[in-house]
Amino acid sequence: MTPPPRLALALKEWDVVVAALEQGRQALLVRRGGLDDPGHRFSAPRSAPFWLYPTLFHERGVFLKPEYRDLLVPGMHRAPRAVAVAAGRPEGHPRPVSPGMVSLGALAEVVEVIEAASLERLHALEERTVWTGNYLSLRFKQRQLSEAASVRPVVAVLRVSVLPERVEVPDLREYGGCRSWVELRDPPDASAALPVWDDRRLDREVEAVRRLLAADPAG
Repeated sequence: MTPPPRLALALKEWDVVVAALEQGRQALLVRRGGLDDPGHRFSAPRSAPFWLYPTLFHERGVFLKPEYRDLLVPGMHRAPRAVAVAAGRPEGHPRPVSPGMVSLGALAEVVEVIEAASLERLHALEERTVWTGNYLSLRFKQRQLSEAASVRPVVAVLRVSVLPERVEVPDLREYGGCRSWVELRDPPDASAALPVWDDRRLDREVEAVRRLLAADPAG
């Protein structure tokens, strides 16, 4: 991945999940479209890099395995967006952020996208993620709106690259809303980012995800 110096596209994702991707603890996302996404469907550019934009909205410790809960920002999972943004991060938090800002540390590129055809197949990926089985069940079953009833979650395997030093950008009001993608108004330089996983490890992850999502749960 050779990102342009001023890459603007950014994907909104839970802060804890972004941290796990940056640290190489997983390479997967399980997504459904936001209410403000076209058709409530998640779509991702292939072979085109984007920023990972960490958010606190909806982030809840109950959906995370215990070893990841220390990365949560205390008391902020139910706070209004404006309150969470203004608060920044408490002193001593492993990923500090100035009030009113968002800290960017990684880029990603989608290398594989597979629809999860059943809940059983999605659960087969649990050990490869930060999420509990209950969260994966919620991802599969939620949003029974008539226009979105047929929308199944997709599993995206990402090639993640991290910056040598994090950068902060203003968390503008225009970046809010229940949508997956935003365009950064004044994006930082992305050219120094380096991959977290090498190609061989990433290829193995793609093959494993393909195998697990294609497997017959009864077999």
